[in-house]
Amino acid sequence: AKVLGKNALKIIVDNIKNFDYEKFWEFYLLYEEFMHKTLPHDDESLRETLNKTYTKPDISLIPKYEKALLENPEALDYLRRVRGFTDETIGHFHLGYHEEYKAISIPTFRDGELVNIKYRIISPTGAKYIGEKGAETWLFHETGLDFAQKSGRVLIVEGEFDCISAYQAGVKNVISPAS
Repeated sequence: AKVLGKNALKIIVDNIKNFDYEKFWEFYLLYEEFMHKTLPHDDESLRETLNKTYTKPDISLIPKYEKALLENPEALDYLRRVRGFTDETIGHFHLGYHEEYKAISIPTFRDGELVNIKYRIISPTGAKYIGEKGAETWLFHETGLDFAQKSGRVLIVEGEFDCISAYQAGVKNVISPAS
């Protein structure tokens, strides 16, 4: 995990919600420098990706998956015992259960609107994660930026469960870039 200071945080918070391509590019290069690695990219493919139209998941899936989670002892045990999440945390992040995938559903919101659902397979034999096809990739726990503005710092972690764990431990200014 990395903690960004006020200058980098200002670039993120001031520009991420009111997207601006040039500011994004500035942040992207800052992120590469901060993480000490170069990410593969070219200007044209990045512009194409940023102008893409996305499919939004059906919001009615969230309560359906939450209900399915409460009815599945194995899935609840995975979140409570294996991951160490409390029922309060599970509810806060609207975690649920997708029966067909046998996976934990992890919704992602942008400005309060559902933009993606990622699924973590409980007992994977192949890929651990499945995502909604055509859905937008966005920051997980976007509201962590609101907490970050107040504290002047943001903690960036690798994945959604890392983010949820940090939040449960009291670190509210946490986000995951989500992949």
